[in-house]
This record gives sequence, structure tokens and C-alpha cells, in this order.
Amino acid sequence: MDSVFSSFHLSRERYKEIIYIFLIVSYLGLSILIFPLKYIFLAILCFLLGLIIFHRFEWALFFTIGFMPVTRFPGITEYVQPFQYLLLILVLLSWFTKKILSEDKRGFIKDNPYNLFIILFGLLILVTSISSIEPGLTVKAAITHFVIFGYLYLFLDIFRSEYYMKRAVYLLILSAVFVSSIAILQYLVVQFKILTGLQRFLLPPVHRQFVSYGYGYQSLFTMGGYRSVGTFYHPNLLGIYLAMIFPFTISLLFYLKERRIIFALSALTILAGLFCSGSRGGFLNLLVSNVILFVAYRKRVPVRIIFIFLLLLISIVVVFSQQLIPYFRLIEGISFRDIIWNNTLEIIRHNPLLGTGLGTFSLNYIRKFGFPSVIDLETILDEIAIVGSSESMVGFTAHNLFLNYAAEMGLFAAILMLFFYLVYIKKAFNVFFKKNNYNFNYAIFIGTTASIIGNFAHTFFEASINFNYFSIGIIFILILSMGIIFMLNYAR
Repeated sequence: MDSVFSSFHLSRERYKEIIYIFLIVSYLGLSILIFPLKYIFLAILCFLLGLIIFHRFEWALFFTIGFMPVTRFPGITEYVQPFQYLLLILVLLSWFTKKILSEDKRGFIKDNPYNLFIILFGLLILVTSISSIEPGLTVKAAITHFVIFGYLYLFLDIFRSEYYMKRAVYLLILSAVFVSSIAILQYLVVQFKILTGLQRFLLPPVHRQFVSYGYGYQSLFTMGGYRSVGTFYHPNLLGIYLAMIFPFTISLLFYLKERRIIFALSALTILAGLFCSGSRGGFLNLLVSNVILFVAYRKRVPVRIIFIFLLLLISIVVVFSQQLIPYFRLIEGISFRDIIWNNTLEIIRHNPLLGTGLGTFSLNYIRKFGFPSVIDLETILDEIAIVGSSESMVGFTAHNLFLNYAAEMGLFAAILMLFFYLVYIKKAFNVFFKKNNYNFNYAIFIGTTASIIGNFAHTFFEASINFNYFSIGIIFILILSMGIIFMLNYAR
């Protein structure tokens, strides 16, 4: 390699700079092509971020982690997913280029326990894409999956350093507190008519139109109350996101001797944001993850605290039972999931081996069965009428992770996804019940394990848990990587 450099009279560092400049210019050109002319400022922002990424990679990486929960800016009609795609791909491309040009060991590849899963799942994506009913949707979904898989290797490389891992965890919690604060303010504006002057800056356009003009389906805000979306486009995504982060705040409370008040307030803010989302799956996720936390820290929780908590929980249920029934929408059961699941099984029966193509569930389901309820149809039509498009229609899923993949990619994909979770759970439990020092790394491992097992329970009622969206997928894979790194260090 050095002889090649010398033959062109270029040093290794100069060679790197030429590659970086080429990538930045290419990225700027791609940004201008993707964004309409009126969004040229986003292309310029991408260019500036490109400079930061190649010269201060860690800064850019942490910015990316903090920015991922934002799928649209509150109060503005424009979605920011294209910006996310470009940012994520550039960061990944920069890291990959640095690894090629460096002489670092490739331990992050060897130590990844999901190499076989990624290879098999990647091949399955390619095979099933041949029979896709909508190649455009499949290509977009495939890119999302491959980028997220790439980030697992990136995180396994970067977060081998405890310095970076600590900052990533703190940033995750800080971002969740920020998103929760927006969700709480949205709830106050709509449900209690407090701070209504802020609705322009807090509410997504559809909700703002509902509130201001009474447009469309009124029971959106009366059946169980308003459901905040935070910086997401759907309350269930907000619930998934906050439920993933909450276990870390509780785990660090048991570890840290200082700043406990800050983490306690953070936990309460995230819990309040989850309440404002009205996500029943989020609360199921939270329940399961907190059981894991209790088992891990059972010797550190005084009996009186457990008694007070149970007494408080029972009191809340008794006193607010009339409000909790509509809040959790108990009258409507499981929100038409039984209908969706039955119809999804019918789709799987027709093509059990290859499915209809990754990312095509929503299109295929609506073509065959229409919408599972009038509520879904009217809400989506109202959103289209107001903003010209509907993210809800694009994001319509089987509300079960394994059924969703089986419908899109065949039964083998569902088996692989089950294998994905079981691999981590098996490895984690080999460490979980062994004696460990209660240090920072162990606290993060407990938070990670609680989060992933909570997600696993959530997958039986939602299909947006891991790789379907950048906003959730990158956070999920970051959490997974931190658990893997602890188990690798523990085994050595």
C-alpha cells in the first residue's frame, strides 16, 4: 500500500484528504439532487455537516445519535427523513473510509455475534426482492436495513471506549427528556388548553388543524384523550422510543452516588412523556423492562420502598379507574389488531416462502383488505387533505413484528428475527445472574438487557421496534451494541 502512495508522490494523510474532499463534494451534489430547490439550505447544512464529519467524526456521530428521535420538526409541515438518510449514510461512509485507510484491528467484525444473522438476512432481502410487488418501496426498506446493520459494526468499534459509551448514554437520556418535554407541552396545549399560543411551534400540522379549525375526525382527541407524538409522526413510535430509554435512567439511579436527583427527574419526565403518548404497547414494554430491573437490583431496593410503590399504584388504579378505562382504550380491546392479524395470516398463506417484498406490507394489506377500521381511513384521509401526504399510511404495519416480516419476506425471515432476540437474551442471561461489581458498565448492561427484553415483549403488538425506521433502528442498535460490548469484556 505504501509503495502505491509513493508512486503517486502522495502521503497517506494527503491521500485521505483527497478521498474526503471527493466524498464531501459528492455528498453535496447528492443533497442538491434530493432536496427541492426551496430546501437548498438543507443541502448547505449537509455540506457543513460533511466537513464536521470528516474532521471531527465523534462530534458528528453524537449529533447523529441526538438527532435521530426527530422525524419532523414540531409545528412545521416538512418531514426531515431525507436529511436523516443523508446524514446517516455520510457518517457510516466516513467511518468505513477511515477503517479502510487505517491499520486498526478488525475486532469489531469478529466480535459481532450477529454476523451470521446479517449475512442470512441480507441474502434473504436480495432473494425476496425479486418477487416484490413494489420494487421502489423494497429498495428504500432494504437501504434502511443495511445502513442500520452497518451501524452495529460502527458502534461495536467506537463504543469499545468507555469514554464514548458514557457520553452516548447521557446523550440518549438527554434527547429523551427533550422529546418528552415536547410531548408533555403538546398534551397541555390540546388536552387542557394551556399555553395555546405555543401550538404553532409544538403541534404537527394535522393536530394543529384539528385543534384550530375542528377539521375532520373529532374523536381523535376525545376517545381516551389526546395522544402526543413528540417529534415523531405517531404516538406509538414515541412510546417505543421512550420505553427503550427509560430503563437506563433507573439503572443509573442505582449506580450513581451523585446527581441522582437529575436522573430521578429525567426518569419522571420520560415517564410523563410516555403517559402523554397513550401507547399501551409502550407501557407493556415498560412493565417487562422494570421487572428485569427489579430482579437485577432486588437486593438494593428496600422493602418499604416496594410496599410504598405497590400501595401508590393500587391507589392510583382505584381512584382514577374511571379515567384509566378510556385512557387505555379498554373498551375497544386491542384496537382491531385481531382483524389485522387474521388478515396478515391470510397474506402469509398465499406466499409463505418469499412474501410480497420488504417494505410492502402497508400497500399489500390495503389493496387486499382496505383499512381495518373507519377511524384509520378517516384519519389518513384528513392527513392527506391537510398536508398532502400521510406518513400513517406508509407506516401501517401488522402490529406484530414476526407476522410483518413473514408477510413481507416469508416465514424464514420471522424465524431469523426470533433468533435475533434469543441470541442476545441467551448471552445476557449467562451473565445476568452471575456476581458482578455494580460499576458503570454493569449498570449500562442491566439497562440494555431490560430495554431489549421489554422490546421483545413489545414486538408481539408492534412492528416498528427495530429495523423498519431509522429513528428507532439506530437507537435500538446502539443499545444492543452496548450490551454486546459489556458481554464481550466480561467474557475476556
